[in-house]
This record gives sequence, C-alpha cells and structure tokens, in this order.
Amino acid sequence: MSENATVVLMNSEEFFRLPDDPNVRQRLMRGELREDAVTKRNPNHSGATAALSRLIGNWVVQQPKPRGKVYDGEAYFRIRRDPDTNVGIDVAYASAELVAATGRKAKFLDGPPVLAVEVLSPHDTNEDIEEAVEE
Repeated sequence: MSENATVVLMNSEEFFRLPDDPNVRQRLMRGELREDAVTKRNPNHSGATAALSRLIGNWVVQQPKPRGKVYDGEAYFRIRRDPDTNVGIDVAYASAELVAATGRKAKFLDGPPVLAVEVLSPHDTNEDIEEAVEE
C-alpha cells in the first residue's frame, strides 16, 4: 500500500512568517515550500555576482529617470500568484515601476524582475534549474 503525501500550499505572507534558518535556503514554488542546505559561497560565486551587479549598475545609471534598481544577494521576488512563487535571485534588475511599488519594509518585491541572473553552484540540480527558468 502506498501513501500519498499531501502537500499543503502556502502563500507569500505565510512563507515570510517562517522562522529564518541561516543553514537552509527556502523558496516557494507554486505554493510549495522548497528547502535546501545552504552552501558556503566561494570567491568565484561572490566575484561573479559582484561583477554582474557592477556591470548592470553601470548601465542603469546611464538610463533616463525614473530608473530601475539592481538587487543582489538573493533578493526575493514574488514572480507568480495563485499559487505563489517566491524565489531569491543572485542578481536582478527590477523596473522603476516595481521599485516604486515596493515599500521600505517590504520582505519581497511583488512582481518579476526584468532581468534575473542565477550563478550556478555545485549543488544545483538540472531539475531545479529547469524549473526556475520555466517559472
């Protein structure tokens, strides 16, 4: 006899009420909580995200106002609703409209970024990468 596990879906507000655990990377994919062990960032990963942030930031300051904004360090974006998908992105560029709609105390940006860059890590699986790209 097989048991079917029931997945309880949550929304973004419930997701952000979860306690922070520095050893666990959390994301919400179509309402389902996903957790992975956090890997230590190596100099190559940090250097790549820093370089990309700088390059995109240099481009942003050359754009007419109002400008968007560059985020790094796993900034969370809700990229889908009903069911919600919230993901942390290594480097992202958000539109001026999305930035303006985001309050100072917001825990996430409520919309997809214009550009999302994920620097792959050794623990990333093909399935996780394909799912993230599809979302």
